[in-house]
Amino acid sequence: MRRAWNVSGVRLACQRITLEEIGRLHGPSRLEEAALQRQDLEAYRLYNQELHATIMQAARNAELAQVAAQASLKTQMLSAKTIRLVAGLLMPCESTARSSKLIAKRDAQAAQELMERHILSAMEDIFRHGLR
Repeated sequence: MRRAWNVSGVRLACQRITLEEIGRLHGPSRLEEAALQRQDLEAYRLYNQELHATIMQAARNAELAQVAAQASLKTQMLSAKTIRLVAGLLMPCESTARSSKLIAKRDAQAAQELMERHILSAMEDIFRHGLR
């Protein structure tokens, strides 16, 4: 389910994002990388959450935003677990930075594919490491 709303959000954001929102996408991705490098996983999680919120806002779809908001607590719990798994790795930041750039370029196809890989990778980490 998380995959569906994130991929849909990215697709719609590519179509509807404003220049101001594009500017707001880049801030969290740079801050995420810095937080992960200093092993501040809580800051990393918060910046990642801000990035996803900006994407959902840019999507301008009330139904999609409502679904994402309803699942927010569970999503945050899963994010906190997967972030601990990848601590010290920059792959999530690279994915975030690439996603921001693709959305800014309005490349919906590539942005959707990247978001889907990102979500599936996180799910694989959860299943592989037996997190509950």
